[in-house]
Amino acid sequence: MKETTMRRVTGDPWAGTPTGTHGGRDGEERVTFDERHATQTLADAQRKQPARGLVGRDHDQDRNMVARAVMSAPSLHNAQPWLLRVRPDRVELYRDTSRALPLIDPHGREATISCGAALFGIRLAVAMQGHQAVVPLLPDPDTPSHLATVLAGPPYEASAEEEHLFEVMPRRRWHPGPFVPREVPDHVTAELETAVRAEDAWVRDVRSTAQREALTGLTNRAAEVLARGRAYRDEVATWNRRVPVGRGVPGVRRDGAAEHPPAPGLWRTRLVRPDTVDGDPHRDLLLVVGARSDDPRGWLAAGQALHRLLLAATARGLVASTLTQVVEVPRLREALASALRLPGAPQFVVRVGYPTSEVPSPPVRSAADVVLG
Repeated sequence: MKETTMRRVTGDPWAGTPTGTHGGRDGEERVTFDERHATQTLADAQRKQPARGLVGRDHDQDRNMVARAVMSAPSLHNAQPWLLRVRPDRVELYRDTSRALPLIDPHGREATISCGAALFGIRLAVAMQGHQAVVPLLPDPDTPSHLATVLAGPPYEASAEEEHLFEVMPRRRWHPGPFVPREVPDHVTAELETAVRAEDAWVRDVRSTAQREALTGLTNRAAEVLARGRAYRDEVATWNRRVPVGRGVPGVRRDGAAEHPPAPGLWRTRLVRPDTVDGDPHRDLLLVVGARSDDPRGWLAAGQALHRLLLAATARGLVASTLTQVVEVPRLREALASALRLPGAPQFVVRVGYPTSEVPSPPVRSAADVVLG
């Protein structure tokens, strides 16, 4: 039988740049990536998989690659609510409860989605180090903040698409501003939808005029409802003003208002996050994403789908922003599911298009702040 020669990463996309910034790739060799993640218990995973190292001889480089992959992950409200413990044979992912937003996200749904995005980054980084990722979700019932453990499985070759996702990871950006007046081609939309479904999530392209008007109307109503809540506005303003990096949304002034003037259609009220300020409801590609269940497992799946979707968009020259207000008001979230005849509860809406200008790098937490000892 022919022996498969595994190719190991000789560098990572962020190599040679200080923590918290992004740079170019200095190595070309890559290895395997698991297309689907397992959801068995930790005990089952340990029993079925032989002990393997997640990091190679250059422990610091491999550990740093995992940390940077997480630090580059998208997060709702740019909260970056994750913590890591990197061990020789595993990576443990935790939700950082100190970065909770209790009024915006009372059940931790959006924080868990963000951690799901980080989990996708871990899987991709581990694969680039030569392993299939085996991922028991929620492995410790006594520690609900422990969301996943990534174990090393057998090696296999990555697809060209997966290699490209890893390569463009440092270039992924949120883009709350307007897009170029150019529609996303149908074949590209289909590719983005395939990226979502690869993570066991569902996606709906909001195409018809009636559905777009319904989404616009519900988003506007949600903005009004949220803006009326004094405590909610205070939490938004406080979060956007905090000094440590990785807090607040790029494109927001210190007073919480948008840096861009509002455009017709989708909009945000002052002191409420401006993730839909400049949307064009008639032309933007609008994707609603959900999962099989509306619980922590489903939220983690939605987060992994979000990261894969955004990397697929980046690889095709696209940028995106999320519309979260409409899913932050429970009755309007239900109304959205009904109006669009969705197969389940929507987790987020993504607005996708071509950027009008270069998007700046968002502030990120340092590795020392993210990686536990």
